Amino acid sequence: MGAGSAPVALNATVPDKVDIAGKVSLRFGNKMLHLGVGRPWRGTRVRLYIAGDNIRVVSDEGELIAETTIDLSKGYQTMRKPC
Repeated sequence: MGAGSAPVALNATVPDKVDIAGKVSLRFGNKMLHLGVGRPWRGTRVRLYIAGDNIRVVSDEGELIAETTIDLSKGYQTMRKPC
């Protein structure tokens, strides 16, 4: 998603691709957030599942990569990795 994209609804599925630094960007409300998925996932096509302020990053193959609860006081969001 680019910086000029429309805001995302609170319950949505957003397709994206992990960038070279291992992050995906998401406009949440009126704020641009950067989700640190991890460099091993760079170039991977993913879907962001958004339910309220909870976000899950899932690969196109269905593997849960990471999840987080959004903290709007921070631009960079730390992701929890599944065990």
